[in-house]
Amino acid sequence: IQAAAEFALRDVTQPAAIVVIEAATGQVRAVASRPVDGFDRAVLGTYPPGSTFKVVTATALLTGGLGPDSGVECP
Repeated sequence: IQAAAEFALRDVTQPAAIVVIEAATGQVRAVASRPVDGFDRAVLGTYPPGSTFKVVTATALLTGGLGPDSGVECP
């Protein structure tokens, strides 16, 4: 998994990071970041939780039977 994370970033020139966590155990399976410039974005970078939580929200909606074209009423 570590090799795959590093391979995914091989041609990335913009700042980027990948952290792979096994959902069932919470175990960190891979960590990679680019560029390799002394600042480890995957470990030291701070990011708004909304940006990283969108995957969880989308998964919950899709698992609940809603599709990409479904509407959700917000009071």
